[in-house]
Amino acid sequence: MSTYATLRITSDALSPEEISGILKKNPTRTFHKGELRSERASSKNRYFTYNGWFYCTKELSISRDCRRHLDIIINNILQDGPAILTLQEQGCNVDIVIFYSYSQGGPTISPSQMLPLANANIDVWWDLYKEDEEEGI
Repeated sequence: MSTYATLRITSDALSPEEISGILKKNPTRTFHKGELRSERASSKNRYFTYNGWFYCTKELSISRDCRRHLDIIINNILQDGPAILTLQEQGCNVDIVIFYSYSQGGPTISPSQMLPLANANIDVWWDLYKEDEEEGI
């Protein structure tokens, strides 16, 4: 089992560097509009059509509890709620995706996490992967 969360900010107009400047935070990954996305000539979308700024917790925590990964994003990035709202006002799309691999049970989000996410107007969604029961043991 494993889990991690990624804050994703995409924009047609703002570069990753401009997004970092507004947030006063560094991303874990970026890409620029027009940058090569895939080497495959047969790929339908070989180039990125928008700018991307990402903050991923994969290398920041070994916890298998998605709440701990959300806490990292909330405590490190979302403390400045007005900056996120500024980005959204400037046309940025902002969401959090949580990779969640499991054998039984499911993800949880706490009420104390719901408030800062709601105040920042951020959707959270899970990318779920079911493991075989024996693999999860």
